[in-house]
Amino acid sequence: MKKILAALLAAMMLLTLAACGGNSGTKTVDVQKLADDLKENVPYSAEMIADAVEELNYKMDPPEGTTMAGYIADGNAYDMIVVGQCASEEDAKTLYANVQTYVSDLKTEAGRYSPEEVARLDGALLRQTGTLVVLCVSEDKTPANDDADTPPITSGNDAQPGNTDDPNTADGDNTADDVTPTYQKIELKGDQQQYDAVYRVGDAGYEMYTYVDSTAKKYADNVNAVADALAGKATVYMLPVPLSSGISLPDELYGKDIFADQKDAEQKIIGYMNGNVKSVALYDALMAHRTEYVYFRTDHHWTATGAYYAYEQFCKAKGITPTPLSSYTVDEYDGFLGTFYRDSNQNAEMAANPDKVVAYHPLSTEATLDYVDNNGQTLRGKIIYDESDAPASLKYGTFITGDNSYSVINNPDVTDGSSCVVVKESFGNAFVPFLTDHYQTIHVIDYRYWKGSLSQFVTENNVQDVLFVNNLSAIRSTALVGYLHGIV
Repeated sequence: MKKILAALLAAMMLLTLAACGGNSGTKTVDVQKLADDLKENVPYSAEMIADAVEELNYKMDPPEGTTMAGYIADGNAYDMIVVGQCASEEDAKTLYANVQTYVSDLKTEAGRYSPEEVARLDGALLRQTGTLVVLCVSEDKTPANDDADTPPITSGNDAQPGNTDDPNTADGDNTADDVTPTYQKIELKGDQQQYDAVYRVGDAGYEMYTYVDSTAKKYADNVNAVADALAGKATVYMLPVPLSSGISLPDELYGKDIFADQKDAEQKIIGYMNGNVKSVALYDALMAHRTEYVYFRTDHHWTATGAYYAYEQFCKAKGITPTPLSSYTVDEYDGFLGTFYRDSNQNAEMAANPDKVVAYHPLSTEATLDYVDNNGQTLRGKIIYDESDAPASLKYGTFITGDNSYSVINNPDVTDGSSCVVVKESFGNAFVPFLTDHYQTIHVIDYRYWKGSLSQFVTENNVQDVLFVNNLSAIRSTALVGYLHGIV
């Protein structure tokens, strides 16, 4: 089917070039017709919906003067059609690079949460001919670029180390000397190996991180827009969550160009927030506990203990007293082998020393959690779910029943009408349970899946607090920031 698709695209491109006398700079391509042809002639895994131009323009950031058309899949599928004609071939090269970056970000996201989708993204067909750029992500998993003149779509972490719009913003200048005066050292032990998206040291993995300033600005624009719309109605908090490679990485490895300075990234992101946003810095708080078990070794998430220290910082910003960690009832689930284990080819050292998932139960035993699944059904879940018998890769699902588009926690022990919305990806899962004893109602929105207007939701439900709990990798991802933009 890929050869048929490629032939269809080639024919369409030749026709459009012929129509304008072979002048690739003339804007005569019917981009909507080409998008419609791709929609009708190629099989997809979900229904393709129209009116996607505004969303595509935001996600792909086409150069000025570009005409765009396309479709996105309904629901959570990755299927997509993008057709853009630019004002010049140079602009087309820029759009091509932007589209490639977007798809690579989707691959990173899929690798973590929907590994079965990676093959379809690997098989995405991406072409540039003259001023025309075409992307098609379809049901077919056959690699599309094997016979193409264009390079394959690679993982976002395959980009040049330190990739950033401003060469002075992510130069990996975080050195051991920067951390030793204040924080306890972590010594380098064990062999080292770099994989596609993971750097392994002994039995621990670390995400390779680069700061992308333009994406950080877009993220801030979205948070600012919500805060401005809710000014005088709700308080908006922003908590940028560092990755393990910014906190628990051995000191000798700070300064590598694959590990940009995450404190610097945090401060830049906070600096882009306007006066209606209360930013809660987490880097220093987590660094103060860096030798504790605040991040998993075999997975990219923080532990519930790491999330607790972030919760303490939020309580400080809000002016409330955090519950002492010693007050919680604790569950422990041994044998967790997460995404770093998978991405390091099931490394034997990690397999021999799996992680332990520790979960802290809210003080309230009457609090309930209901969630909406992928089929739109509302089901009763648990704030802390028993994962004793879960497969090794799924034990992080103990927190709020995993990733769902929408969840709501109701605590009858709190009767003051207080409420909040947590806007999160999976890092937020371990954070939310700590809020249970402080609010009567907690709404949890996973912006990757939820559909709607966040500001309208907050207004209609008389919510007092909005918390953006987003990790630094998500903040530099064009795909995930695009999802966030879709609910603003």
